[in-house]
Amino acid sequence: MSLNDIMQNYDLEPAVADHAIPNAISIKQFLSLLNIGTIYITDMSVVTGLLMLEKRGKDTDIMMTSAQNMARRYLVDLHHATAVRKFALHIFDRLRKVHLLPKSDRELLSWAAIVDDIGSFVNQARRYEQSAEFLDDNELIGLSDRENEIVSEICRYQTMNEDGSAPDIGGHHYRHLDPEIQLTVAKLSAILRIATALDASHKQKIKQIVISLKKNNELIVRAKTNADITLERWSFNKRVKLFEDVFGIKVVLKQEGMNRQ
Repeated sequence: MSLNDIMQNYDLEPAVADHAIPNAISIKQFLSLLNIGTIYITDMSVVTGLLMLEKRGKDTDIMMTSAQNMARRYLVDLHHATAVRKFALHIFDRLRKVHLLPKSDRELLSWAAIVDDIGSFVNQARRYEQSAEFLDDNELIGLSDRENEIVSEICRYQTMNEDGSAPDIGGHHYRHLDPEIQLTVAKLSAILRIATALDASHKQKIKQIVISLKKNNELIVRAKTNADITLERWSFNKRVKLFEDVFGIKVVLKQEGMNRQ
């Protein structure tokens, strides 16, 4: 279309009409990259529009895309992150009667599993604290301030002390968190820590896990694999302490071959 046609058809001023086509192309590319299925067009401000959209419900696909894009930006091993996410969500689902968390917290655990290692990009030794700092400065799209804070803190408490405990759980930083999120952070952090251990080698040796809670208050995690999981077992034993402290449950990792039912 010519500039005059654009001005007449859309009732635009010359300065606005001159940028209409380049802007339209840019927006089209942006929407394509985000794989958006539905667009809400209003005459409101952007902020008001986003608030209206939030009231309609959260699009978890867009939020997961945001988390995955952040992970790619910081060169996270997405095969590892996806495996950890699968294990973490399975543990969450099987222990609903133990953790007593709402279903919405399952999504927070899912996103944390994808981005918890982004800090490795700049600091391997302090990668989880660095991940939290990144997330504090670059919030995930679509999450509320409270949700972003929980995801950030879950990442922070993936770090281990020499005895396997998480630094500052119950310490200065933790005590200064909003009391309403403290228990959520502790529970989700504990679940993610043992899920991470199940792929410590980053080679996805464990294809499936089976969770069973015994009457003696012992949790059995059965790893279905024929591979050597010595590293995973070592990491699991190091990382399990927070889970046992938070839930008061003894946890044992057992290996079963893939040919066993």
